[in-house]
Amino acid sequence: MNDDTSLSVEGRPAYIGPECYLHPDKMIIGDKFDIYSLGMVLWALTSGTSPFQGLSEDDIISNHLRRQSEKVKGGTPVDYIKIYQSCWQSEPEKRPSLNEILIELKKLRSTLI
Repeated sequence: MNDDTSLSVEGRPAYIGPECYLHPDKMIIGDKFDIYSLGMVLWALTSGTSPFQGLSEDDIISNHLRRQSEKVKGGTPVDYIKIYQSCWQSEPEKRPSLNEILIELKKLRSTLI
């Protein structure tokens, strides 16, 4: 964990948690920070596209500030949607842990086999 208040985050805005834009003064890099990105990767696996495809970086940041996320793609299992949407919580402490996500993915897998 970094206590440097001048910390900045670089990368693709679609994969950066909204807390970076909503509360930059309270931002803490840690496990919950990465969970948002994982949720976007999980969404991309079922959508077949990159998150916020076609939007400029400024538009993606605006979506984060308005707490708008990607739309669910038809045919996606409801339990899978719940997993990746839980990763998108605006407040990092409300996001699941990696272990919780793995447990839910294993449960989902067992229902699909």
